[in-house]
Amino acid sequence: MATDSKPQKHNATVNTSLCKEAELDPIHQPKPVLIINCSDKKVEHETNAFDLYLGDIFKVIRANTKDRDIRDMFNVFILSAKHGLLSSADTVKPYNQRMPKRSTIARRKGIAEFAETHKTKAAKLLKQHQGGDLVVMLSFDYLTAFDLMFYDHKLKEMFDEVVISRTHRGHGDMKKALIAEITKTKIINSHKKSDLIGRFIFTINFDDLSFRHTYYQFPLDNFPV
Repeated sequence: MATDSKPQKHNATVNTSLCKEAELDPIHQPKPVLIINCSDKKVEHETNAFDLYLGDIFKVIRANTKDRDIRDMFNVFILSAKHGLLSSADTVKPYNQRMPKRSTIARRKGIAEFAETHKTKAAKLLKQHQGGDLVVMLSFDYLTAFDLMFYDHKLKEMFDEVVISRTHRGHGDMKKALIAEITKTKIINSHKKSDLIGRFIFTINFDDLSFRHTYYQFPLDNFPV
């Protein structure tokens, strides 16, 4: 069995420019929603869903949020191969079940059955946290299931901005995209709400990838980068 690689903590370069299209009031915006998938590696006892998993994505999150719990920054949900969409606070026992693969028609049928079984509960969970932004970072089998559970146009009706990682070439790219979202949210949260005045474009650059977002409002002279 392959072992999880060591978590990497990346340094991001953040460029900003003022976007004159609109001035929004983000003071009352809810926390963004983050959806990630479960992992094979787990602790051996019952615990909350976030602490249950020990896979690479969870290692990356913990390595890049040592100064603040990710659950203080995002409403975190986990797409589980056994339970469907879980809140990070849900109590879960260890289990051994994998998401069906997309590689054959028969296996894709398994993903469709998973989506049909779990989509109603998942929709109810997300509706409780709609109105902010949605960030989806899922490996491709889980992303296929997610797409069958939720249509993009419905998500865009529920959330202000929808960021779904679809073009990653593997787990490495997805980790970088996730770190970019964490970095952006840390910057947003580092400001007093009274300072939020204008919309900005964030461009977060890594060695070989760039992630561009339009996001919240800050006066330029108070911006930390």
